[in-house]
Amino acid sequence: MKGTREKILDEALTLFSEKGFEGTTVRDIASAVGITASSLYKHFESKDAIFEAIFSEMKERYDRESGKDEIHITRDRESDFSHFSALSPEALADSVVRMLAYSIDDPYVSNVRKLLTIEQFRNPKLAALYDERYVKRMWDYHITLFRNFEKLGHHFGSDIEMAALQYTAPIFTLLGIADRQSERRDECLELIRRHVISFFETHQGGNK
Repeated sequence: MKGTREKILDEALTLFSEKGFEGTTVRDIASAVGITASSLYKHFESKDAIFEAIFSEMKERYDRESGKDEIHITRDRESDFSHFSALSPEALADSVVRMLAYSIDDPYVSNVRKLLTIEQFRNPKLAALYDERYVKRMWDYHITLFRNFEKLGHHFGSDIEMAALQYTAPIFTLLGIADRQSERRDECLELIRRHVISFFETHQGGNK
């Protein structure tokens, strides 16, 4: 059974993703939970604190899921490289698709991403979080990963930063389509799978 704190986070995330962060009041959240605003303040000092707890929970869920053996995306890029370098492009694509399917299907993770996508145009703080989580973090991760792949003979051209951008941009474009149009989920995941295979086949060295 969920405790009051967990209920607050769940209801707040639902309201934030429907009405926006600025459009949701503490009173709205308290009413959805079935408590008074003063009772809510016993758990969180502000609306910002509620959002920070939601974002922290989302990251923990994502990291826990992505670290599973069948996906293996961690903060240790050297470990990830050792794992991914042993995979065929098809197996690597399957791993990427499994992670993205989780990201789409898990309501908590999906709603946080939708919230940040919407609020990036209205809230500078949330815009910065969006850039850090969904642009810079993944771009930097793949720059490091591709540099390691080059040691195996893969070829990403003279500008490896651009190669990482060329790889990640279509993935997040298609992820956004799946978020907006749930009926296109399977189509988008299949296109991502094909993109990953095509990209690594194109840049593959002679060691595989």
